[in-house]
Amino acid sequence: MMSDKHSLISDYRLAEWTKGIAPSVLQEAGLQAQRSDSISFALGMPAPELFPAETYTQALAHALRERQVTEYGLPDSALKQQIAHMMRGRGCDVQEDLIFVTAGAQQGMSLLASLFLDHERQIMVEEYTYAGIYQVVAPWQPEILTVPIDTETGLDVDALEQQLREGARPAFIYTIPQGHNPVSVTLSLEKRYRLIELARRYQIPIIEDDAYGFLSYADEQLPTLYSLDKDWVFYVGSFSKILAPGLRVGWLVAPTQFQHLLWAAKNAQDLQTSSTTQYALAAYLKNTSFDDYLALLRTTYRERRDTMLEALRAHFPSSACWHTPQTGIFIWVEMAEVYDIASLARRALLEEGVAFIPGRAFLSASQAARRDRYMRLNFSHTNCENIQEGIRRLGSLIKRIGQ
Repeated sequence: MMSDKHSLISDYRLAEWTKGIAPSVLQEAGLQAQRSDSISFALGMPAPELFPAETYTQALAHALRERQVTEYGLPDSALKQQIAHMMRGRGCDVQEDLIFVTAGAQQGMSLLASLFLDHERQIMVEEYTYAGIYQVVAPWQPEILTVPIDTETGLDVDALEQQLREGARPAFIYTIPQGHNPVSVTLSLEKRYRLIELARRYQIPIIEDDAYGFLSYADEQLPTLYSLDKDWVFYVGSFSKILAPGLRVGWLVAPTQFQHLLWAAKNAQDLQTSSTTQYALAAYLKNTSFDDYLALLRTTYRERRDTMLEALRAHFPSSACWHTPQTGIFIWVEMAEVYDIASLARRALLEEGVAFIPGRAFLSASQAARRDRYMRLNFSHTNCENIQEGIRRLGSLIKRIGQ
């Protein structure tokens, strides 16, 4: 008789899609990075000390005085109004009825995937991309098509067009045009227009993940894909990178005719996003200058970005290369082929107490076993002093390995 305590997962009749799921490199890195003695460049987290705890606590207390926050209810209209105001800051004139509140951007992607995917269809992503998209689509077991990504101009639109000409018909194209995770590149204006033209010509929806779009360090703002086409682009936003991931609040912008479908998909998952959090967040946004708060984030993160860039120049070998991100919270470093980045990541944590994510964590499952030369370094979560020390330690380890 099988013992519940000692049974193996292979003893259960699990769904077919579960057979290809391995432990997440990002989750493992997150657990390792929680060591009190480590310096973490691993996860894409905002600076916790900048969270407006006192102001948000006041907003939460106000929300708790409202009886309806303890009950089921429709999405908070006041929050949707605040999101619409924020979207205008991204150059998007969005009506409240087009905004769909989600439990974070991850759920937003999951809801859209449930609308567009059938079993074993195709999806299109950049070769290196946010690993969460693979978790989202796993139950449908799609064929994952990839296109290269250029570190200066973003997604390779020529390669994308070639695949479409040859017959590829993905259910959707998923892309992060601003502050790309992990490559930290911003999609060029020319490529934005070309990508929209391809979506229209081949009638393929684009899922625009804009989790980092509010964290721009450039004077000139490029238009969102959504602002260029409101029919074929589905916008995904989140408070996780600009306020706190623990709030678990994000939003979609989708045409009116999709709203009831999104409702049906969301009801199957969790019925609704926390009313308490929605009311508190709306009250906070109404009674504070969120633009000033974003300015503080940008100033702080720009300083930390520049500190990391300076430290990389001082301590990394001349064969390493990177570019200066104009948006987002990551630096994407390419090392020489002599370095085994996965091994380097393990040794960095064990020997130097420094955590980072190897580039292969952002490849699809069919590619993840291959050796690559990249590392993703986060600069938003760690102060400048620890950034300098952590990069110094990494550089010291790399020199020892190279000797």
